Amino acid sequence: MLARRWQYLTDELHTIDKALRKLTKESASTLMEQFGVGPCVAATLLVTTGDTPQRIGKESAFAALCGASPLQASLGKTSRHRLDRGGSREANNALWTVAL
Repeated sequence: MLARRWQYLTDELHTIDKALRKLTKESASTLMEQFGVGPCVAATLLVTTGDTPQRIGKESAFAALCGASPLQASLGKTSRHRLDRGGSREANNALWTVAL
């Protein structure tokens, strides 16, 4: 019984993976051509940008949306920056996956 369940879930995983590959190839073929970008990373970044990617005007806006832009943490004459913990953690993880 456990072996049948294992086989069923494995088949379902392959079916979903195939569908995800097809959808991301149709929607983000240029993104998929980049080194380190697979179907899961492309799908995560597509979901982050949403239905209207035009609303994200600049690269800096996308970086802020992904939580990858630095925040100023300056006091007085000292100029410092710190890590932005906001934004989509899933998208931030996807960017790190591509970078590494």
